[in-house]
Amino acid sequence: MVTERPITTDANPTEALIEQFLDHLWATRGSSANTLSAYRRDLTAWRAYLGRPIESARPADVLGYLGHRQEAGFKARSTARLLSCLRGCYRFLHERGLVDVDPTAKLMHPKLGRSIPRSLSESEVEALL
Repeated sequence: MVTERPITTDANPTEALIEQFLDHLWATRGSSANTLSAYRRDLTAWRAYLGRPIESARPADVLGYLGHRQEAGFKARSTARLLSCLRGCYRFLHERGLVDVDPTAKLMHPKLGRSIPRSLSESEVEALL
């Protein structure tokens, strides 16, 4: 059984919460280093946008941030990953009683279209045969 480090209240409690969440993902889901790195970037950018502890976020803050990212030209897939990251983080914090309200609880996940496969050219088909 893996035991989680206790959440500390050091000089930057928000950073401690983010690290606790990432440790949880690594220990319970076996998340890859790339996933953890992407989630760390997402949560750090979220904290910077919010300008206050992430525990104080409300649904309007999350919607505002998603709109901000769309205006900044982020693709739908990176926004979907961000929302997944925020949902997981706030679910983690809510289950531990560190936030009263999960600001992502009622947000719908964006629909991602599928890309149409590229057809092979005549020369590619000939090379394949």
